Amino acid sequence: MALDTTHRSLLAACSLPLLAIALQGCSNDVDEDAEEEPGTSQAQELASAVSCAERAETAYKAGSPRDIRVITIGGKLVSKTTGHAFLKMQRAADAAGVHLAINSGFRTMSEQRYFYNCYVTRSCNSGNIAARPGYSNHQSGTALDLTTSSWLSNNAGRFGFRRTVPSEPWHYEYEGSDPGGPCGGGGAATGPGTSDEDTRCNSQTLGKMVPEKTCVESKFDGEWYQCKGGVWMSGGGSGTGPVGACLTRHPL
Repeated sequence: MALDTTHRSLLAACSLPLLAIALQGCSNDVDEDAEEEPGTSQAQELASAVSCAERAETAYKAGSPRDIRVITIGGKLVSKTTGHAFLKMQRAADAAGVHLAINSGFRTMSEQRYFYNCYVTRSCNSGNIAARPGYSNHQSGTALDLTTSSWLSNNAGRFGFRRTVPSEPWHYEYEGSDPGGPCGGGGAATGPGTSDEDTRCNSQTLGKMVPEKTCVESKFDGEWYQCKGGVWMSGGGSGTGPVGACLTRHPL
C-alpha cells in the first residue's frame, strides 16, 4: 500500500513514542492491528495472481531486523517463503471447493509507522490498535490474514500454518522453510505431485479448470493472467506470458 502525502505529513508531525500508548502496542504476542476479516468476493484469478518481481525488504520480529525477499500474491506483498507455502495451501483448498485469499500480508516499516501513528493520534484508520513499528506480526514476513473457513482451521497445520492470535481467527503464521513455488527456490515448483491435475488452474471467468500456460482475460478486473503450476501469474495479453507462449488465449 503506497503512503500518500497526507500520511507522510502526519508521520512527520507526530512524535511516535508516547510512552503510555506505546506500552499498550508493544506486544508481539497479541497483534490486534489486523484488518477486518476478509470476505470471499475476490475472483480466483485475482486471489491467486502471482507477480515474481522480487525485491528486498527488511522484516522485523520483536524489534530485530532481518532481510527477506518479497513477492506479490493477489495484490498483497508477502515474503517469498510464506507466499509459496500459502499457494500450496490455496491449491488444496481450491481442490476442496474452498475459496482462500490473502487479506493482509507483509507490512513495510513505513506502513506500520502510519498505522501506529493513526492509533496514537486517533486521526486515521479509525484509531485501530496497532503495534509499535518493528513489533507487529505483519512485519515479520510470516503473518497472513486469510479468508476464514472450517477447512482452513482444520487443514492449515498440514501446510505449516498456525493461528497465533486467539482473538483473530483469520490470522495465521508460517515459520517453515520455502517449500518451492512459481517464483523458484525451495522444493518442486509445482507443489505436491507432478500430474497434469496438479498444474491446472481454476478460472472463475471461464467457469472451469484450465491447463498450464492457458491465458485468460479476467472479467473481474480486465487484466490478463497465465496459468503456471496451479496458480495464476500476471501477464499473457500479448500472447506470451511469464511462462512462455499461451497454450490458448481467452479474451473477454
